Amino acid sequence: MKTRTLSEGILPAYKKFEDEISPVVPTLIKGDDEFSAEAFRDYLESHGTILKTVVAANEHITKDAGDPLGIADRFIRTLRGLLAKEMLVRRSGKWTEFLPKVLHVYNDVQSHGSLPGGKTPSEVFSDSDEMVELRIQDMLYNYSLSTKDKTGA
Repeated sequence: MKTRTLSEGILPAYKKFEDEISPVVPTLIKGDDEFSAEAFRDYLESHGTILKTVVAANEHITKDAGDPLGIADRFIRTLRGLLAKEMLVRRSGKWTEFLPKVLHVYNDVQSHGSLPGGKTPSEVFSDSDEMVELRIQDMLYNYSLSTKDKTGA
């Protein structure tokens, strides 16, 4: 997606994504402020998809919380790289066919410096106590962002 305007980039790219994953229909989309345009929200609502946006302003780099959106950006770059390699090997642009394999490799093989104890994502997700702790941290962080946004602090 070269442009980030609704009419030139986001909505057409999302519609293309829907075509690629059909017959699967997304029920929930999470994104940042770029996805909050009314026309995009209306489109999702008309298709029964819930949109949740998060506070994105100035959150790619923060002194207190590290780089929360940078982590997502890094994951996206990694995923794109893995998919590109797989497309070359298979000589196919149908990335949805081998996405499960790529995600398996990402979740079970690669090291992730941002995870506790150097665990793989699969190991973290299989530990319910750790998942609860990570969810609490996430909720507290999001609450601090929403409070900061309202108070202007």
